[in-house]
Amino acid sequence: MELLSTRMEVIGWIYTVCFAICYIPQIVKSIKTKKVQDISISLFVLSLIGYLCASIYTIGTIGINAVLITNYTLGSICSLIMIIVYFMYRYRLNTDIMATGDFQNSSYYQFLKQEQQEIDKLKWIESEKAGRDIGKHKAVFLWNKNHRREWMINRAR
Repeated sequence: MELLSTRMEVIGWIYTVCFAICYIPQIVKSIKTKKVQDISISLFVLSLIGYLCASIYTIGTIGINAVLITNYTLGSICSLIMIIVYFMYRYRLNTDIMATGDFQNSSYYQFLKQEQQEIDKLKWIESEKAGRDIGKHKAVFLWNKNHRREWMINRAR
């Protein structure tokens, strides 16, 4: 019976290690590439909630079980790290298109073109208010200071 218990303990630690490290390749890839557009953030949010609830349930029903608590703690940490990485990089643009030669048809080029149009509109409006041409540099400065963040957020929706 003790041999079976030892085997079960080993199996428990193996699955804990497997579940603990299963998020790490995605975390590393996202940090290296700084790209998270294809990440399902709901997977990591639900995992975090699930691990936290499982920890509370386990402690409340069977007490402290080192294998389970370690599994839930490491899973929670990895889920939280991936959520943080996602929010760090979610608005970054894919600029790799520069190397493909099809730049004018790329989403990056379209983004730059749209942003330039917004800056030109702002330049015209501010120049009209000032009664003179405010210049390109001031328009870009005003765009970045007052409008770009909101425009990026609205564009991402």
